Amino acid sequence: VMNRAVIRSPLDGLLLGHNCYSWYGITAMTDTSRLWGQFQHASPLVVELLARTKMQEHYHGYLSALTSLQTARVADGLSQWLQMQQEIASFTYFMLSVVPYERGTPTIMLMLHHALWLAAFPANARQEALLCIPMLATQVLIDYWLMAIPDVDEYVRVGYWSMFDDEAKEMLQCFDQIHRATSLTIYSTTTHTHKRTHTHTAPSPPLVAFGNCHVDPLLCVAH
Repeated sequence: VMNRAVIRSPLDGLLLGHNCYSWYGITAMTDTSRLWGQFQHASPLVVELLARTKMQEHYHGYLSALTSLQTARVADGLSQWLQMQQEIASFTYFMLSVVPYERGTPTIMLMLHHALWLAAFPANARQEALLCIPMLATQVLIDYWLMAIPDVDEYVRVGYWSMFDDEAKEMLQCFDQIHRATSLTIYSTTTHTHKRTHTHTAPSPPLVAFGNCHVDPLLCVAH
């Protein structure tokens, strides 16, 4: 269980025969907050498990998709962009589900989301590419949005696009047009510095970690 989403209040649950007070975090609620629906953070153990498994898996999948896109002067239709979307949306789903930070997880995730997309473009094209990412749909709170989407595959296919306004489906085409227009070989995720007699290879990007509620800042950097 990644989070504790209670649409009805714990008091309603007790009246209906369900003891929600045994859930992690419920005992920390104030008396008045027990009268309303709650969205509790995942336990530290769940956060650590997901950071070491599913989030690592999708982070490396993203790096693979990014490398494939950057080494091709022109994207192979929208298939490479769809692969990027699947990995970014999956990473978004798990991070928003576990809510690893005490405050600000949705904002932090949106910053990461945008940075992961913009990493596919050279620095001089990122401002234009940023305009391809649509606005969030009216009255959508992205963390609460996940309460009704228990399956990551459903979120990738439907829920991710539903968070944005009606122009969301045009995002990948917009990215592809800018990528084709630049006609550049984008920086690869592994940087090689050539010297007279030898080649130095930069270390691979770090893994995702939530030690002390922290994501390695290099993850947020558009290389």
